[in-house]
Amino acid sequence: MNQRLLIIILVINAVLLLLLGNRGPLSSRETIGLYAMANIAENKQVALPSSFERYPEAIKTANGKCLAPQPLWYQLGGSISYKISKVFFGVGMSWDGMKRYYRVASYLGNLIASTILILVFSQAIFVKGIKGREYLLLILPLVFFSLVFTSGMVLNEHLFVAAVTMWGLNFINGGVYCINRDLPYTKSFMLAGMLFGLAGGLSLLVIGFAIGFLIMFVTQKERKFQKAAVDMLKGSLVPVVLTIIFVVIYSRQCGAYVPPWPEIARMEGVQPGEALRYLFHSTFGLNGFFIYAPLSLIGIASLVKRLNHFQRLTERRKKLDYYARGQALFAWSVYWGGLIALGIFVVTALINGIPEKFNPSHLQMVEFTIGNDKTYLPSNLRQFGTPSLLFFLPVLHYFNLHIFREKPFKGFAVYYHEVVRIGALIAWVGLASPEGGYLVPFIWALNKIAVFMTDLFPQGTLFW
Repeated sequence: MNQRLLIIILVINAVLLLLLGNRGPLSSRETIGLYAMANIAENKQVALPSSFERYPEAIKTANGKCLAPQPLWYQLGGSISYKISKVFFGVGMSWDGMKRYYRVASYLGNLIASTILILVFSQAIFVKGIKGREYLLLILPLVFFSLVFTSGMVLNEHLFVAAVTMWGLNFINGGVYCINRDLPYTKSFMLAGMLFGLAGGLSLLVIGFAIGFLIMFVTQKERKFQKAAVDMLKGSLVPVVLTIIFVVIYSRQCGAYVPPWPEIARMEGVQPGEALRYLFHSTFGLNGFFIYAPLSLIGIASLVKRLNHFQRLTERRKKLDYYARGQALFAWSVYWGGLIALGIFVVTALINGIPEKFNPSHLQMVEFTIGNDKTYLPSNLRQFGTPSLLFFLPVLHYFNLHIFREKPFKGFAVYYHEVVRIGALIAWVGLASPEGGYLVPFIWALNKIAVFMTDLFPQGTLFW
């Protein structure tokens, strides 16, 4: 039954991404990243032309060269998709060509990422023995009623990071199961390390998340868990070595250091208090990820509830059984990994600088010239929620798998249903402006819907 439902969900997801996805870059940041991918594919150059200096999103190196703000792995992956798009869809270095390339790259990239996420999360549900209606109540909110769906409408690396992180967690969970039952486990942890390394190359925060697992595993009394941490590090060597190779190649070509995450190359003076305020507004404030992804918010409650459950079990008896011990270790690893990731978020804010407070007067339209075409795009858009935290969504939703089956969550399901409804409203309203907005992104999206309806019915309706 689950397999049939899974196929239907995958088909619906593919169709919706095709029909609702954006037809072209909607901000200067997106366009800079798009041009950088094409530039690597066409000219084998990571540095942008000097004309990009005037765009505030472009990152300047020590010798004055310009880089796109997107992670290096994101640019390299996009350059491959550009070559494919050029062969099959005739894209080129013109504005129309860039728009076609954006459409192809965003659709294929987000389709691959969302498919991985759906398959991996469906496997996690299957392992828990959940079927039928409860299966739908767990997978549909993640796929269609959350920021996972909204982010699938634009070209970005965050959905892929979320999918790969969840995939890595799946291998860790399987590896812990094998350790507790004296089964071979090395392969699981090496694959997890490789996937975390790949995700870390796209998002610095995932490295902090992986460190949480390493710390918890190293501090266990059983040597098997310490060996598992070493296996994770071994697996991460593949993406780490490849990243170093590409950094060296492009740094020598550019004549200046090209970091894996170009945005951290920009040093600006920011006070710690400002960074903490920025953390609040990016998590629980009006632009906060956990406000726009309430599924993650209830996931936090589920995680804490589960940790308290294991704590009570530990107080009742000196030694947990194999299942409880493995699940407790997994939960504590996510807890500490999440806190470390948020700490890195603050550090990157201190290094990278914090965007100024926005108001409508900050709406800037910048001119882009690609080939012989000129176009105007908004600059410095606030994104819908905080996309760099998107990988938390499936990770925290994993703990919602226990809501319908285990004792600590008795009576908790009613809150889950309400959160799903709220999340669906936010996600689908967000389709009006998935690239972001100013001030409060949700209000910005509502404003765009109102403008669209006004254009659609310029003479008013029967009620006016």
